[in-house]
Amino acid sequence: MAVSRAFFFTIFTRSFFCLLSSAFCLLAVPGCRKAAVERHAPGVEPVLSTGEPAYIIRTQPPKASEPWYRPYQAVLDKKPETDQELDQLVAEKKPGLKEPAQSLMTEVRRAVEAQRKENDRWSIIAMTLGRPRKGPDVQFTADVGLTKLFARRPVIAFNNVPLDLGIAKLARETGIQDSIPRNYNPRVYWTKNNVSAYEAIDEILKQHGYARRFTDTIYRVSLRLQDYKSKEEFVEAAVETMLARGKDLNAARPALVVTPVEKSEEPAESSAEEKAAE
Repeated sequence: MAVSRAFFFTIFTRSFFCLLSSAFCLLAVPGCRKAAVERHAPGVEPVLSTGEPAYIIRTQPPKASEPWYRPYQAVLDKKPETDQELDQLVAEKKPGLKEPAQSLMTEVRRAVEAQRKENDRWSIIAMTLGRPRKGPDVQFTADVGLTKLFARRPVIAFNNVPLDLGIAKLARETGIQDSIPRNYNPRVYWTKNNVSAYEAIDEILKQHGYARRFTDTIYRVSLRLQDYKSKEEFVEAAVETMLARGKDLNAARPALVVTPVEKSEEPAESSAEEKAAE
């Protein structure tokens, strides 16, 4: 009987201390290793934005039947003398173009959502209506991406977690194959609320001197409104194209490639692409 009591006492003591240490870790006591990646929202709330508006310079009275895409263009009644005057006139017209642009993008969004399947891996991430360059062309752009990667989560937190394990956990949670060097593995202390896995990966890697490259996680659709005879034809084409790109994402093998950022003593001159991005 004495042996039996001693045995149960030992088991009870060990269990108690295990629970106690777990409780300390949950309270994020320094030294405890903890990773928390909460479940993502069921979908992504897409960002609908209007870029710089396309414009036309009208030199004659308007026709009885205007093109269907005219509500998305700034109509200037006089020819500006300078680029500065042009920008000012277009800027004055921009607020009046926002509502029709938002209405068109909302119509496309609803049509796409109505045809998405419950087991699709993708969501609409963003849509933009504007001009690709100065002139009359109206460009519609839409991004479709992996839901688990871009959907917001209540909290993502890492406390004293090795970098490779933290990134691997985020990749696993989002269904992405990751590749990260093992030679440098700092401890990660990072917490943020209402954040996506994409943002967490991006910020954590930058914080520790790594660059990242995602492949097959987001696809872009670009359509010019003037290429379609009617609004209905455009909406049908936009929906069909976005659904097709979403189908491609369903079959894709997304990946994350991580590489250390090389630090040079003297700043290298920017390439033509970098200068254009600036």
